[in-house]
Amino acid sequence: MLVAAALGLFALRFADRDLITYVLDEPQLQDAAQAQAAARTWAHINVLTGTQGVRYGPAPLWFYTAVHRVAGPLPERSILATTVLLTLAQLGLALAVARALGGGAVLFATCAALLAASPYLFYWSRTGWDNPLLGAFSAGAVAVLLLERMRPVARGAALGLLVGLGLCTHLMALPFSLAVAAVLALEARARRGARLELAALLAVALLVALPYLGALRAEPPRRSAAWEQWGGPAAPARVGFELLEPARILTASGIDHFLDQAAGTFHQRLGPARVWLEAGPLLAVLLSLAAAAGLLSAARRDHPSARRLGRLGLLLWVGHALFLGLPALAPEPHYQQPTAWLVPAGCCALAMALLCRRAGAARLLVAALWGMALLQGAILESWMRWLREQGGTATIHYSVPLSAQRAFLRDACDTSRPGVALANQTALFPPSLLSLARTEPACAGKRVGICPGRCPRLDPAWRVVPVRYAAPPAGRLVPPGREPPVSEP
Repeated sequence: MLVAAALGLFALRFADRDLITYVLDEPQLQDAAQAQAAARTWAHINVLTGTQGVRYGPAPLWFYTAVHRVAGPLPERSILATTVLLTLAQLGLALAVARALGGGAVLFATCAALLAASPYLFYWSRTGWDNPLLGAFSAGAVAVLLLERMRPVARGAALGLLVGLGLCTHLMALPFSLAVAAVLALEARARRGARLELAALLAVALLVALPYLGALRAEPPRRSAAWEQWGGPAAPARVGFELLEPARILTASGIDHFLDQAAGTFHQRLGPARVWLEAGPLLAVLLSLAAAAGLLSAARRDHPSARRLGRLGLLLWVGHALFLGLPALAPEPHYQQPTAWLVPAGCCALAMALLCRRAGAARLLVAALWGMALLQGAILESWMRWLREQGGTATIHYSVPLSAQRAFLRDACDTSRPGVALANQTALFPPSLLSLARTEPACAGKRVGICPGRCPRLDPAWRVVPVRYAAPPAGRLVPPGREPPVSEP
């Protein structure tokens, strides 16, 4: 029954697909991937540049280019592929954690449910972005590291592939990659197989990253102000904040990040349940303490897979917090993609440690974790119902759903004129509308352009259509047919 419940929570990611988002980075990635697919080429570097002045690696473009070649140019299909990849990787992670700790179906279901019920992971799994791919590569690498029956060279090669893909996705993969290598290096002193694994990992990861490294040589990164402001009096507070982030993204705390100024109306929709959002910081502290205790107990166990899990978790948790907290980086929840598994795995490890001595406490812990997961599953359902009623939000994060943007374009392009000019008076980013126009059949053969605010007077070949919210902060757009085009002769 618990396994079915966990799978049911994961199934929420595949429901309400008409509410998936399409904002700024995603359309740029999808358009670049479609161009690569059409040209039958593979990128060496990303089209996106990070906040630290470094262009990201090409792995997301490799993935989406492959999807476009197989499934066609519709971004909806790429987003579905992301959902499938991340979900399968997290299910494999949960299974590997349960086996490493000597648990059964209950432990697997508990770990899986915590991952599935996170509003953050739910949101990211439904985007055509680079970050959920890093989450999938990291989860897959943990699962491979914990496998018991695998030849050393094969394990090292698989780890190298996943670590290399992670490094070619986002720089936040660096602490994770170092932690994996450190775990193998610790074992290399006593086990020859670990030395082979480490050597294979380094060789394959380097091979995977060679195109990206070559591109970076030709395009050196810009200087970053955040890394120049290393340390300082605020650094301990920043590191402390980052130590709690892996737990916080498992809760509904800070979900306002996705809703911006529309958050207040969602809080009203939740009613008394909004107390759960307010309790998030305290819950993050409790989860962090429980998970840290569990990982410490796992690191001391004789079972090699459990010991690996504990060592990797502790090294990554501290290393990632230092990596983010010592420089003056702006805190972003999506930086936690490689650490999202730490608290579920740590809490499961604590449950197994308690089971031998205090079975009642172990059952109470598992029951509490399930209570949290089921409550957050209900919040996810409420979130989606609210977004459907609102038509998205008039903000830059969740914004207007992809399907609503496509429907608007379908109506806007329903004209005999060869050009459609969108007078954008919303927070929608132009790349999303232009990207969807390229794959919208109604817009085929038409020129689609965007004017910020109001369009100037154009010749009769253009139909000018205002893009406006019907009732902000709700994101529902005024349909093109309900008001006359502006600036048309």
